[in-house]
Amino acid sequence: MNRPHTRLALGLWALLLVGGTFGTVVDFQDVHIKALAAEFKLDLAASAAPNWTPGPDDWRPGGQVTDLPLDPGLDSRPGATVAARFAVRATSPASLLLSAVDPDPQGDAVDSATGLPEELFGQLRIALSEAGQVLYDGPVAELRERPLPDGPLLRVFDARVYLPADLDPAYAIARSRLQLIVKGTSS
Repeated sequence: MNRPHTRLALGLWALLLVGGTFGTVVDFQDVHIKALAAEFKLDLAASAAPNWTPGPDDWRPGGQVTDLPLDPGLDSRPGATVAARFAVRATSPASLLLSAVDPDPQGDAVDSATGLPEELFGQLRIALSEAGQVLYDGPVAELRERPLPDGPLLRVFDARVYLPADLDPAYAIARSRLQLIVKGTSS
C-alpha cells in the first residue's frame, strides 16, 4: 500500500529528473546578424520651361525642397492652369510614391475685408503624366502616397496644376502653396 507522501516524493523526484535532463539539453548561443546595406538615394530636378530635360547642374539631393517659381503663377480664375516638369533619378530600381501637400495650410481662414476663403488647396486639380501617359488627373488633396508605375532610373514627369472650369467665384482671392513629394524604396 502506497502512502500519499511516498507517491508525492517519487513524483517530485521524477519531475526534477526530467527537468534536469531537459536543462542539460537546452543551450543558449549568441546570435550574430550581419546586415549588408546598399546605398540608395533619389535626386530631384524641376523646371517650368516647356520641353525641359534635366542637365547635370539641375539635380538636387533628395530630401531638399526645390522651389520652382512659376511666373506669373496660378491665378484663381476658373480654368486657370500652370505647368511644370520634374525629374527623379534613382541609384537603383525603385518603387516611387507621389504625394501633394500644402506646406502652409490656411484651413478655413477667410479674408477679414471680404469674408471670402483664403485657402485654394482643396480646389486645385493636377494632371500628372510621364511620356504622354496620364498617371493621375484629379484633386490635389487626394494625391497621397500614390504609387507610380515602375520605370527607368531617370524619369521625367509633367505636372499640370489647374482649377476646374466651374470654380465657385468665392475663391477669387484665395491662394495656396503646393509641394509634390516623391518617396522611393529600393526594389
